[in-house]
Amino acid sequence: MGAKHMTLPRRLLGARSGLAGGTALTLADCLIGLRRLEEASQYPANIDAKVLSPLTGDPDVGAGISFAQAEIATKEPDYTRTKQFLDSVRAVFPALTPKRTRSARWRKPAQ
Repeated sequence: MGAKHMTLPRRLLGARSGLAGGTALTLADCLIGLRRLEEASQYPANIDAKVLSPLTGDPDVGAGISFAQAEIATKEPDYTRTKQFLDSVRAVFPALTPKRTRSARWRKPAQ
């Protein structure tokens, strides 16, 4: 399913264009929600965050891409890769720290 849907933007604009990247990230998020992880995993790795960032207006879109990759790795489960991806997200958002409780919830430190 997914490869067919991404063919047109990639063919028209190039595999690493902003439009193709935005479409790929959205499609990956949908596939993650459907637990179609193998299919979803092919999209985030091919997104160029530097090209996508001006189109989204989000200078930290790369962290969103890493977070999608972490979600895929968590559900596979591959916790080593999950940690690597989450570490790259924390590099962008250093205020995010894991809360030391039974359930690992995220919190921002008090200001």
